[in-house]
Amino acid sequence: MIRLLIIFSVILIAWLLFGVWGSKATLEEARTIGLQKASSHIDNPILLEDYTVAKGIPKESLDSLIEEGKIPSYHWRQYTYIENRELVVVKK
Repeated sequence: MIRLLIIFSVILIAWLLFGVWGSKATLEEARTIGLQKASSHIDNPILLEDYTVAKGIPKESLDSLIEEGKIPSYHWRQYTYIENRELVVVKK
């Protein structure tokens, strides 16, 4: 009986842990929790999607700049944050 209770407890804890870690963050969580975490890694972080809309720069251009290491970035769950600064004009 005790074994059954222990096995059930382990399965329940594992299910809860994987449910939390496996879930994707919503956009609202990305703009609150993710932004707080990103601010400890880069200065003046902004969500990549928000930056592309605000500046009108194609996401592909920003992705290439991130890969080249020209823009500081931070990844949290499925979202990417970059340092909010004026960039050199990217040719479209």
